[in-house]
Amino acid sequence: MSHRTTTELAELSDLSASQRDNLAVQPQSLSLDTAKGKGGGVRLSADSRTLTLFDLCVALDDDILHPKCALGIAECSDERACPAHALQVAIRAEQLAFLKRTTILSVGEFNARRAGGAATPNDATEPSAHGA
Repeated sequence: MSHRTTTELAELSDLSASQRDNLAVQPQSLSLDTAKGKGGGVRLSADSRTLTLFDLCVALDDDILHPKCALGIAECSDERACPAHALQVAIRAEQLAFLKRTTILSVGEFNARRAGGAATPNDATEPSAHGA
């Protein structure tokens, strides 16, 4: 399993500059191994069978963790319930449930199938060209 630079990870995963910077400074929350120097970079050391997309969102402080009003009025809350509030709450609950049940291994297996290969648990911890 090779290391990737944080810039490579950001490009492969379409991360913003701030998310890339979060990735670089939060190795413990993501269970990352880092290596300096030639051939250095970052790789996941966590078990890909249990690490979820939600775990990555938390570590990167992804926008999905911060509820927003569907009509763009303000932060989503029951106190500010806009006409789309009930729908937005239901959609958000489904999104979070998906992120919490989807493991890095399942994403790696999906990418391997798309590429015509088979993923192993170690392969799935590597970033893919299809983003994960």
